[in-house]
Amino acid sequence: MVKKGAVLVTGGSGKLGRALINRLIKEGRIVKVLLHEQNNEIQSLPGVIAYIGELGDSSLLKRACREVETVFHLAAVVGVGKKGPTDLMKVNVRGTRNLVDAARAAKVERIIFASALSVYGMVRKEKLTEESVVKPSDSYGYSKALAEREVINSGLNYTIFRMATIYGVGFEDFFIKMARLVKEGRGFLVGEGKNNIPLVHISDVLNAFMLALNRKKSIDNIYIITDGRNYTQRDLLEMLARLVGVRKPERIVNPFFARVIAKKEGLNRDDINFLMTDKVVDISKAKKQLGFKPKKNIVSNSGGLLKEFTDYGVEEEFEV
Repeated sequence: MVKKGAVLVTGGSGKLGRALINRLIKEGRIVKVLLHEQNNEIQSLPGVIAYIGELGDSSLLKRACREVETVFHLAAVVGVGKKGPTDLMKVNVRGTRNLVDAARAAKVERIIFASALSVYGMVRKEKLTEESVVKPSDSYGYSKALAEREVINSGLNYTIFRMATIYGVGFEDFFIKMARLVKEGRGFLVGEGKNNIPLVHISDVLNAFMLALNRKKSIDNIYIITDGRNYTQRDLLEMLARLVGVRKPERIVNPFFARVIAKKEGLNRDDINFLMTDKVVDISKAKKQLGFKPKKNIVSNSGGLLKEFTDYGVEEEFEV
């Protein structure tokens, strides 16, 4: 028998899933995990009960949801660069529908869903709140918006987090790629670089999750989660230049050409979309209702980012 308070984490083998599992274990929770394949590292963690399979397996989902209090739904196809619309709909939308059906049948008390700011689209002029109109501009954002609807209409208690792009340990890939380009004098700005790019540190995401888990006030609410700072594309590239000890990039390319040269420069479609994102958001609801207080930002934590560069195995390349 699984004791009261057990949680199920979908997407357990993903970067966010692994971090959440470790946090939940520290919180003393029994953790059930949905993995798409065997993972000895996760399955050997104390208190973890693993279920191997996909969101399309309704029977498996029903077993996984038994005697669970809360489901953290993280499993998703992320971005538009690797998978097409068919996979996005299959996993992000139909998979979510299958999960909420199983959770409802098992009388799960609540689902906490990891959504994304992509539901608002890539570029918005107005300051965004949870009440702002959802206007996805790509298939990923559209799939997340539809998945939110599945959660909201499920009849389950829910909390939805619309998260900014995550950075921190385990989420270094984009910054490593851009730092290499900047170091080699091949860095560039897409447009003038004045666009605003929301970010959030992984530790603050986990803190937000725990606040929601332990506060009934979060039930049936949507929250925007960022580190509360506004960064321009130029800010981020100048920070990378300082970290690797070179001059800031001055080359400006237009969006069309950026997509043309992306592959040559080791970037993918999602990387370019990130650089072109332009949104300013308001996290006051999460602060007021959850007591959410972001503790890290990428500027003050740039030393941590530098350490992540060295941990990534590029200390000689960046002469740190």
